[in-house]
Amino acid sequence: MSAFTALAADLDLSKLPPPATVTVDFARDIQPILAKNCYSCHGAQRQKGELRWDVKALAMHGSEHGAVILPGHSADSLMIQLVAQVTPGRVMPAKGDPLTTEQIGLLRAWIDQARSGRTVWIRSVTWIAGTTGLSNQSPTPPRQR
Repeated sequence: MSAFTALAADLDLSKLPPPATVTVDFARDIQPILAKNCYSCHGAQRQKGELRWDVKALAMHGSEHGAVILPGHSADSLMIQLVAQVTPGRVMPAKGDPLTTEQIGLLRAWIDQARSGRTVWIRSVTWIAGTTGLSNQSPTPPRQR
């Protein structure tokens, strides 16, 4: 059990912003949030914590702490807990401004809708920074320790 899993039992998930009520489009709604707030630490050039957000397969693989997204279960997803600042001592993004309630709501809806297949998350092969998110480029895996 990771340290993050152990902390999950102590979280007050009622403090999470609610999921957005719109059908989320990855290219329009999510990729800009990830590009602005996440790719500098978790992108092609750097994979802090062995997490990479710009490639679907690698994002779904998770980080050195395990899965960060649980499709269909945004409240239980480490990504949401960190950006919503409900994880004691851990806040993402680590640098810059925190995400807005609206941005967190969109991320929650994206994760929740992933289970139903109503989001580009399911169709996207890879997400290469600076593209629409639909690319067939081969990703570079994170460095191994």
